[in-house]
Amino acid sequence: MTAKLFSIFLTLFLILGLFSATSANTRTYEDARGDYALELPSPKWRVVKLNGITHSRTEFINGKQSAVLLRIRRVYPAASPSDLVHRQQSWDSLFLSGYMIRKDQFFEGRLSGTKYSYEYVKGGIPMAGLIYHLQGDDGFIYRLQFTGPQNRMWELLEQMDFIAGSFRTGMS
Repeated sequence: MTAKLFSIFLTLFLILGLFSATSANTRTYEDARGDYALELPSPKWRVVKLNGITHSRTEFINGKQSAVLLRIRRVYPAASPSDLVHRQQSWDSLFLSGYMIRKDQFFEGRLSGTKYSYEYVKGGIPMAGLIYHLQGDDGFIYRLQFTGPQNRMWELLEQMDFIAGSFRTGMS
């Protein structure tokens, strides 16, 4: 009986330790305009500020060589998340070489919507994309688009789901 209790205690200790280690590595990013906030699960995710002609925007990068990129866009709610997925797929099939849809499914985190993945070829390199269309509390739909080399993308799938699951509108 003592060995069984010790085993249970050790298992709980390891689970709590792993949770604490994961929590210690996460950090919150809050958009300067107050549109959204999200959690970044690893220090390997870097924030990059880009200054454009009309406005600046923020993107996120994981890695240096063979980097995975996250772009966030706020889309006016002229359609449902699933309608936006179908429009995006039609657009991508015209402009991405070797375009192939992998999966289209419902996604639920702090915000719900749709998620789909796809593959394509860029400069002879197999690439992949994963797009979440999430219905914001503010009435807008947010597109979280991850792109990068196929092998890196699928290695980071759990982290991408974590980021999308933590995404929230406003600073609440």
